[in-house]
Amino acid sequence: MFPVQQFRDDTPGCSDIIHFNNAGCSLPPKSVVEVVTQFLQEEAKAGGYELAALRSADIEDFYAAAASILNAHPHQIAFVNSATDGFTKALSSISFAPGDVILTSINDYVSSQIQFAALQQRFGIRIEYAQNTPTGEVDVEDIDRLIKALHPKLVSITHVPNNTGLVQPVAEIGALCAKAGVWYFVDACQSAGQIPLDVQTMHCDFLSFSMRKFMRGPRGTGALFVSQRALDAGLLPMLPDMRGADWTGKGSFAPLPDAKRFEYIEQSYALVVGAAAAMRYYENANPHAVFTYTQQLSQYFRTQLSALPHITLLDKGKLTCNIISLVSAKSDIMTFRNTLVQNGINCGAAGKKFALLDFIQKDVEGAVRLSPHYYNTFEEVDQVIEVIKRTGI
Repeated sequence: MFPVQQFRDDTPGCSDIIHFNNAGCSLPPKSVVEVVTQFLQEEAKAGGYELAALRSADIEDFYAAAASILNAHPHQIAFVNSATDGFTKALSSISFAPGDVILTSINDYVSSQIQFAALQQRFGIRIEYAQNTPTGEVDVEDIDRLIKALHPKLVSITHVPNNTGLVQPVAEIGALCAKAGVWYFVDACQSAGQIPLDVQTMHCDFLSFSMRKFMRGPRGTGALFVSQRALDAGLLPMLPDMRGADWTGKGSFAPLPDAKRFEYIEQSYALVVGAAAAMRYYENANPHAVFTYTQQLSQYFRTQLSALPHITLLDKGKLTCNIISLVSAKSDIMTFRNTLVQNGINCGAAGKKFALLDFIQKDVEGAVRLSPHYYNTFEEVDQVIEVIKRTGI
């Protein structure tokens, strides 16, 4: 039996609201909040540098915890402020020249798309998009064809896009990249904490995620995985600092041998230990059990929503997950969202600019986003459906 009531008891916010905005920011367990606040209280008494030295083992557990849930090694993990922070540092470690190709999908995260466009404008690189299959995923066969034809410098895929429940076939793509020797980045921002992750089966060189989403950690924290291949090749951020490198002489420096070369000196160690606590909580919850429960919950949610004739579900893919995107024929996305919020139900809404290519293809101006998690219940889903019916949104 999945212990959902225990997770709800551990989550104070569950007593006040129905929280279906986990793709934006989850409700943290009370243990995570306690770890962060206790660290800050101790820091106020001992001093920042002094407490960091005293609590070094707890700080280092961040790397061990991230490595454990990713099937990696601690030396392959860097602390970052967000998934985008990790992505930016990884992207900057690759030397691009005019004509180099980045191969991606139309469903990749908006910040990634903007950074690709910035590289195109600044360095003259090319952005190429693989086709989608009729069921919505990026076409692995087309990825294979484009790798062989274009010899891209980087393949970048968002595992679960920000505004749809689609799950991309990142392991199959990774196998193609490994065979071709192409750098491969996986954005796991929306999959970490809801879908078990294994960087070995993904064959990725970089993977990043934020803690605040389905991992239920503090805002302003994230993790970046760096493969041994990337470390051995000497990849490092374009602008490292004294955290990631040692100053060895005039105009020279030596990067650290591990993934910490992707870190910057300024970190909130209270948040670092909070992020470690969140990952340990998820690990103890059993990632595979979490995935099984949330698959059942999300599919029930979709079934109930699809029974409403004015609701159109937008999610595609052979496998869908905890992000449910929809539009209503009776109200615009902000009216829909605001009505739910006024009735004690948190959810999200995204305009066209946040998933431009995907929303153009779907011919919508945006989408409402409902994202359940493992402390949510089937009864809460029923309450949402009742509110939609009662308010007529």
